[in-house]
Amino acid sequence: MDITIKNIPEECEDNVKIMALIAVERFLRNRDMKVTEEIKTKFERDIDTIRVANGLKKKFEQEKEEQKDL
Repeated sequence: MDITIKNIPEECEDNVKIMALIAVERFLRNRDMKVTEEIKTKFERDIDTIRVANGLKKKFEQEKEEQKDL
């Protein structure tokens, strides 16, 4: 899934990316979360891939690593 953000002031670009990715995450969650754990893992991997492609940190992989450290 490609996201193109246009006509955004440079100082706001990161915040707009974060908000757009929240919307994408909610859309994919509603579509995919009614199924098995395998699909949930795919969903999390897809969100992390989109976040990394947009210069943001992974969300789900970090949460799993933090849980292992506890």
